Amino acid sequence: NINVEAYPTLQATGLYRDLQTQIEGTENRVTTALGDWNNAITAFNTKIVRFPGNLIAGMFGYKEKQNYVAPEGSEDTKVDFSK
Repeated sequence: NINVEAYPTLQATGLYRDLQTQIEGTENRVTTALGDWNNAITAFNTKIVRFPGNLIAGMFGYKEKQNYVAPEGSEDTKVDFSK
């Protein structure tokens, strides 16, 4: 492909754009998964305190679970394409 060979930075720009799109997609999937996890934990916690779930929970020793919360001091990872 002559255009790609004549302008290698164009190819690199396209690769960075593709990588950025993949990173955004990954961030969205992680956010969705964490939301689903927290929703499941909330549903579980609700079921183990209401009848008849509370009877089963008591028999098997089910305890309330905590929702996921990012550890204090954690922050988004920044990807720097300027180097």
